[in-house]
Amino acid sequence: MALDFINKFFKWGYGPNNGPQSWSKFFPIAESGCRQSPIDVVVSETEQDSSLQPVDASYGPGADYKLENTGASWQLHLWPADTSLTGGPLQGQYHGFQMHAHWGSEPGVGSEHTLNGHAFDAEIHIVHYNSKYCNPGEALDQPDGLAVVGILVQTGRAHPHFQIIASHLKNVHQSGSTYNLEENFNPALLFPEDRRYYTYPGSLTTPPLFESVTWILFHSHIELSAAQIQEMRKLTTGCNSDKCLVNNYRPPTDKKGRKVKKFQQ
Repeated sequence: MALDFINKFFKWGYGPNNGPQSWSKFFPIAESGCRQSPIDVVVSETEQDSSLQPVDASYGPGADYKLENTGASWQLHLWPADTSLTGGPLQGQYHGFQMHAHWGSEPGVGSEHTLNGHAFDAEIHIVHYNSKYCNPGEALDQPDGLAVVGILVQTGRAHPHFQIIASHLKNVHQSGSTYNLEENFNPALLFPEDRRYYTYPGSLTTPPLFESVTWILFHSHIELSAAQIQEMRKLTTGCNSDKCLVNNYRPPTDKKGRKVKKFQQ
């Protein structure tokens, strides 16, 4: 079924009628796929892989990034030419092109991936495409097309660098609104100090759910303050709508025999 046809008649989201439980009606891969994401990472079942390397990420000067409310999350548009993600489980170089987050309506829910069944309060994704493809659109449905760095978030101390985003979310309160950051922003400064990670072959966690993602999920979480997370919860889902954008996460899916590998420093 053509995506433009689906998008015309089905606006996916996270509500009772258009949320993850209904996505398979228009995106059968949600149930039939063999590498869907997110998953629950059972740490005792992960396999240490000595061939894995540390993740090496560079995001350039980080100037003039556009912040957007997509109606499903906030999204920061990166400049791919300035970015590079190598190492880890990746073959070749990947370019970052956007980052976004998922969060809950209250503490204890919000992350997409879980560790040993434990959900975190939010999860930040930095999305990259394989440089062997011309652009993100060309890479989107390729098995090796994308790499996503996942950062788990718990409520705690304020994160000084994330405050750049948090302080401007009020400028993109409604869906479709955009704002150009005045400050330079470096996504790598959100990485936890502990660079251990889990990796597995997966998919986009939102429609069209293409199975094109190599996931790199950090073992350790970072902290955002309650006030910073609350700024995300204040976003709304549509123009002239007061409905708050919360619980914008897909629950863990069946691993279907996939092995999760871990990088141990």
